[in-house]
Amino acid sequence: MKKKPDNIILHVATNDVPEKDHVEIYNDLQEVIKLIHDRVPNIKNIVISAPIVRTDSKPANIELRNYTRYLKDNLVNEVIVHDNIHATNLTGGGIHLNYTGIPKLAENLLSKIRKF
Repeated sequence: MKKKPDNIILHVATNDVPEKDHVEIYNDLQEVIKLIHDRVPNIKNIVISAPIVRTDSKPANIELRNYTRYLKDNLVNEVIVHDNIHATNLTGGGIHLNYTGIPKLAENLLSKIRKF
């Protein structure tokens, strides 16, 4: 990775649910964005990769949906939403991507990278 990247995609917050609510997670994300701007003042893009669905905990999944909605409504940065990833794209534990989900996430991220 370049020491002074032009673009960054952040895929964060999934593990913070359900310990934190979507507003707390968003506030933490703002701190990360501020840190990036402080360290790389000329960065062109900070894109947020929204969390992926999870099926291990209904309350956690609801909070992740709330967080994604909150991101889209409040963030000035672009947000990549992974609407094409569903429960069938997860392993049996309901958190991690399986062999059908990994390529979907990769394509979602690559689609954005190609536009930089």
